[in-house]
Amino acid sequence: MMEKRSYGQVMSDTFSNPIVERFQARSTRRLLVLFSFTGTVVQIALITWMPAAWWAWGPLLLLFFPMASMINMSVRGVTEIPLSHLDDRLAQMKTKAFHNAYYVGVALALVAGIWTANLYGDFANADSPVYIWRFSAAGAVIVGGLMGLPAVLLAWSLPDEPADEQ
Repeated sequence: MMEKRSYGQVMSDTFSNPIVERFQARSTRRLLVLFSFTGTVVQIALITWMPAAWWAWGPLLLLFFPMASMINMSVRGVTEIPLSHLDDRLAQMKTKAFHNAYYVGVALALVAGIWTANLYGDFANADSPVYIWRFSAAGAVIVGGLMGLPAVLLAWSLPDEPADEQ
């Protein structure tokens, strides 16, 4: 019979897998963050200025899922694992990441609100059904970006681990 394990135990085991170590280097983490930032900016530009180009921004939106997974792997899932399953150092890192993400998130939410109001103004004045897709894609970018913000900030600021801890 299989032993029942908690979510925290499963996540800890998953992120201690040797495959995850490929994403641990600081340069790799920063490249992932830059790539996701660039993808987000391109996504916002396409949604804003080319609403009928769903063939361009639709598949690009799907790239957020693997990018989120790779960024979570790069920080060993610290933002996903419950605090009760983290040691003191990792618990402090998680708390600091969410604390920093709160302030950045408030500023980004303000910008996202202005962007959404602009898109809604276009949506209210348009007869084309394309605008409803545009509005839903904008919502997905905003919610996904705000949810992933702690992991992204942690991936950017986390130093390399000492050689004896790897």
